[in-house]
Amino acid sequence: MTVGEGLWDLRLAPELVEFVGMRTYGPEGAESEMPQFNSGRTSSSLRVRDNTWTLVSMQTPYRGEKRETGTKRLVFAKVQRAR
Repeated sequence: MTVGEGLWDLRLAPELVEFVGMRTYGPEGAESEMPQFNSGRTSSSLRVRDNTWTLVSMQTPYRGEKRETGTKRLVFAKVQRAR
């Protein structure tokens, strides 16, 4: 991060990973289970004003293989100089 006149140049790469359940593979009698995960990633470079919330990204999550309608994940950033 760098600062100048109350502005910050910021790079973020947050990732949210969640376990959604177990999935069964293979024919009957020889099945195996594997964990299933969903992940949401964003990578941003932005300039933010000191002590101000800034929207970084908005995502619609998946549940299994289906996109959740009506649900959004919002990622905000706020930089405050340590005093």
